Amino acid sequence: EVAEALDWLAQHAPARLTGTGSCIFAPAASSSEAQHIAARVPDRWRSFIARGLNVSPLRALLPT
Repeated sequence: EVAEALDWLAQHAPARLTGTGSCIFAPAASSSEAQHIAARVPDRWRSFIARGLNVSPLRALLPT
């Protein structure tokens, strides 16, 4: 099923697996593009839209 989901998403954007392989994701050029893709995800899969970060906010908690 992971390969099927990866193939499906790759038709809409450059799809990739997370490092743990637990999620599939793809960048979108805009919020409207992300919404367009998410609206078409088959019902048997869950999807959500998230904004990416270059640096984790948790980094501020690390000692310097």
